[in-house]
Amino acid sequence: MEDTGILENQHFSDIQKVISEWQVKIGEQVVRIRITLDNNGYYQFYTSHHYQSPELAGRVTSTNGNLGTETEALLAAERQIAGMYNPDDKKSTWIVNTSF
Repeated sequence: MEDTGILENQHFSDIQKVISEWQVKIGEQVVRIRITLDNNGYYQFYTSHHYQSPELAGRVTSTNGNLGTETEALLAAERQIAGMYNPDDKKSTWIVNTSF
């Protein structure tokens, strides 16, 4: 990552550069994906929503950290969004990720 010295501040605990943002539609839900590069050189991903089905114990989330490339981060985000998605499950919901 480029020099982040300009952002060095005692109050900042983390610096990440936004590399890309994507938007996908799955069923009727629009989900946004944000890929960042942290100050250790790893790619992270964040999604705007998490899928939750009554058949699952909780919402579907993945750890989002320490990936080697932007492509790996996008693939991990795709797995999180679509991995357990069932278009026939009318009781499932999409939970807003308040950290996005």
